[in-house]
Amino acid sequence: MKVDISHHIDASERRPDGLYDYYYEYDDYTFTEGTDVLVARSYTHEPHQAALRAKIRDGQRKGLTATDLRTPFVQAVEAWFRAAGKTSIQWIGGGAKGYVDTNSTWSIRQIRPGDEDELAYLLEDHERHYGFPVREGSGGEGAAFILSGGALCLVAEYDGGRGLIGFAILNPYFPGPRLTHGLFLKELYVSKAARSSGVGEKLIEAIRVLAKERGDTRVIWTTGVDNKGSQRFYNRLGIRREDKVYYVMDV
Repeated sequence: MKVDISHHIDASERRPDGLYDYYYEYDDYTFTEGTDVLVARSYTHEPHQAALRAKIRDGQRKGLTATDLRTPFVQAVEAWFRAAGKTSIQWIGGGAKGYVDTNSTWSIRQIRPGDEDELAYLLEDHERHYGFPVREGSGGEGAAFILSGGALCLVAEYDGGRGLIGFAILNPYFPGPRLTHGLFLKELYVSKAARSSGVGEKLIEAIRVLAKERGDTRVIWTTGVDNKGSQRFYNRLGIRREDKVYYVMDV
């Protein structure tokens, strides 16, 4: 693995008193192994930290994902930094407020007041993921609707309140078989950078727990016929599949 290091100073003009309005000194790192390239940075005033900033593929700079963190190349980069004395290796996780540690954990909980802005961001991110145009402010309206009781919502959040990275939106329904009640899972979404890290599985587990607590007998949902990735995910979890016709009435 090839490592290139360059030193930089980003500072304002020196004031008459000899001080600066801002002054940052840092090292930029470029790691290269074959066609894999990763760029990172470490600030002089935080010598124990290093931040994995992006990968470069085919000349295009792209954000890292949770899947990238588990590749041998990125793990080798982490090992290199730790051997150099860096005890905190960070990255920008999906939905996170700035950088989080690469071994940050996350948990599932119910939505609560104060989550509006981050939920709004995820809702709009969800729409873009499926190729829908996003009207400005629509995420905020959706978040307000959910927080007002319009739907049940579970969220995945980096521990320490570092940002929401996924959600499950559900609606109660009645009747089910033998006049029981259940939940309809309308949307399950995990931000791109946090995918393939187990968040989706934990959201499904949390939905099961919520349904049992409510006395529901089942949770049902649909997925697009062409959405093979989601179907593989649910099949892997052992979710029972039923063949039904899905109707939509626009109003």
